[in-house]
Amino acid sequence: MKVIRYHSDHGARTGILISTGRKFHKVLLVDNPVRVTKVPLSEERHFTDLEYRQVGRPYPVARAKRILRDAVRRWHGSLREVSKEVREVLS
Repeated sequence: MKVIRYHSDHGARTGILISTGRKFHKVLLVDNPVRVTKVPLSEERHFTDLEYRQVGRPYPVARAKRILRDAVRRWHGSLREVSKEVREVLS
């Protein structure tokens, strides 16, 4: 897992790259509603690694998970209201 910035047709989104399969990447995008999105492998050219405090270090995944978990609680009330796949990533 790593934290990425994805420049899609709908603008730039921050997300957590969960896994890479044969045809798709699974990405948890920081957007409301929170869900796991399948992105084709051809879109990988639009991924950039997110840096932590502009010093060249990669953004910590544990920190991103914590911030996203808090956002899910604010948006949805609790983690029970999101899909099982999202709960597995955030736990």
